[in-house]
Amino acid sequence: MSKPEKKQILFWAEPNDDSIKYIVDPPVPAKRDVPDWYLDLSRYHSGTELKVDDEGSANLGVKACTPFYDALTSGYIVKLHCDIFIDLKDESVKWTSDISPVSPRAPGLFKSIPTVPGYGEFKLVWELFYPFLLPDGYSALVTQPLNRFDLPTFTPSGVLDADITNGRGGIPFAIKEGFTGIIPAGTPIMQIIPFKRNDWDMEVLNSRPTTKVKWNPKNKITSWYKLNVWQRKEWN
Repeated sequence: MSKPEKKQILFWAEPNDDSIKYIVDPPVPAKRDVPDWYLDLSRYHSGTELKVDDEGSANLGVKACTPFYDALTSGYIVKLHCDIFIDLKDESVKWTSDISPVSPRAPGLFKSIPTVPGYGEFKLVWELFYPFLLPDGYSALVTQPLNRFDLPTFTPSGVLDADITNGRGGIPFAIKEGFTGIIPAGTPIMQIIPFKRNDWDMEVLNSRPTTKVKWNPKNKITSWYKLNVWQRKEWN
């Protein structure tokens, strides 16, 4: 398979916001922000070496799941530029920077949608200090950092057609219920994943379609997907 043409995403701080360039770091490739809990995982969910039972099932854990890793490392991560202190008892949010990382959202704007289980209402927004521009024909999924179930905030998903124009804006988020404490600078708050816009049609088949690689049930114990299917993605 030929390697696809490399595309470029452009991030910038607004010209009249010189202070942002010195205080707020731009987004980073998600592959540079893999959480410690993932790095510390064992490849096996039990034991320290590969074991296969009589039915052919292996003791491979999440660390061996390439699609899970791809989700963690796709696109770009926006991180907090300062510590913020949250006390849900008195609904206060404070921060350690002259540039506020959050703003209030118009009351009632998100009242009409369900809250995320375990999280409060979407009353605040993250400030997006670095707008971005994509090549023609590309959009971006802006979402909660994928597979980051450990984070104390939740950012809902949106799709931006950022090849036309894009400016600074606010991205709503919710806080974990009962959370009180400090969310430190450097905490991931959203993930930006560019994708090419295409028109799609759906068809339901009565049999498996022909693919480039045949599924071999006798050779699926370990790394089959990575060796036969996975395509390396570069996010720099």
